[in-house]
Amino acid sequence: MKIIVHYGEIGLKGKNRGFFENRLIENIKNNLDVDEIKMDSKRVVVSSKSKDWKNLKNIFGIEYFSLVEESELDVDKIIKKSLGMIKKLKIKNLALSTTRSDKSFPLTSLELNKRIGEGVNKLGIKINFSDPDETLFIEITSKNCYLYTKKIKGLGGLPVGSSGKVLCLFSGGIDSALAAYLMMKRGCKVDFLHFHALQNNKYVEETKIKTILDKLNVFQSSCRMFVIPYHNYQLSSMEKVPESLDVVMFKNFMLRFGEVIARKNGYKALITGDSLGQVASQTLDNINSSRFKVNLPILSPLLSFDKQEIVDLAKKIGTYEESIKKYKDCCSIISRKPSTSVKIVEVEKVLEKLNFDKLIEESLDEMESVKLSF
Repeated sequence: MKIIVHYGEIGLKGKNRGFFENRLIENIKNNLDVDEIKMDSKRVVVSSKSKDWKNLKNIFGIEYFSLVEESELDVDKIIKKSLGMIKKLKIKNLALSTTRSDKSFPLTSLELNKRIGEGVNKLGIKINFSDPDETLFIEITSKNCYLYTKKIKGLGGLPVGSSGKVLCLFSGGIDSALAAYLMMKRGCKVDFLHFHALQNNKYVEETKIKTILDKLNVFQSSCRMFVIPYHNYQLSSMEKVPESLDVVMFKNFMLRFGEVIARKNGYKALITGDSLGQVASQTLDNINSSRFKVNLPILSPLLSFDKQEIVDLAKKIGTYEESIKKYKDCCSIISRKPSTSVKIVEVEKVLEKLNFDKLIEESLDEMESVKLSF
């Protein structure tokens, strides 16, 4: 089986386009049993005997791909191959679309279409460019000719890993899973940081948390999950954090803890599932205060999404049903009546009584990490 893969945004890159192409090739190899893979005039050509070619639908960086037949760069052989494919189609009309990346080919695209069209008419099939039953696509490069009738849509975006590693604060809810997916689409390799209220770190792998990450790994092959018990923070913050500040202070702790993990492991940014104004804790004031003393970039791709947009996209990528299952996440334990306008001066006042640096060190001792693969 021969497959050609076309990218979109990668084609806009300049001198470093080769870097993105190589990353895309590596990601294809990780998802497909490949016999041979190579570049041919800004397209990836894959040879594979495997039936798992549909995995290409889940690889970021691919605009579309096609199962193709090949012909030598000879006009008569291209026409013969084209007519042989058309005979199998059971159609009444057809469009032809020829492109040449190699302009030294003896016929122009229109001339080749005309030659093939003459043969198509003899088969009793009409040429119809406005509303065809099928389109035969012919791509001519300096090395080969590829012919196909179906374009299978890819995910677009950039190849995972081309933008570096990032760490996602992952609750197990709808938003953080979708935020991770969207940053994968921008080329980020995403690992996850999860605070839990279970008795033991190992129990996390028996919950929906692992199931959701398995679904996300479809788009990036593997991830690392850091798990940390919530109880250290819970015990330390008792009677020191006013109820109205609970949510902001805990988010601040998670972000600062995440920054420590990120700097130790080479992550370039943190991800959150914040959506502006969606809940009381996600006002501009609270988002600002929750990020106090965090110096690493924080990526929040859902900031401008409304709830229905988030739900619709989560359903589309397959994480929604697991995300809404019951789970004892830490944010559900703390105050249900957060202030909507926490000021940084209030955070500073709490931190005079609550030593986050010490608390982070204590929590690091209880943290574990696990590698999950698709």
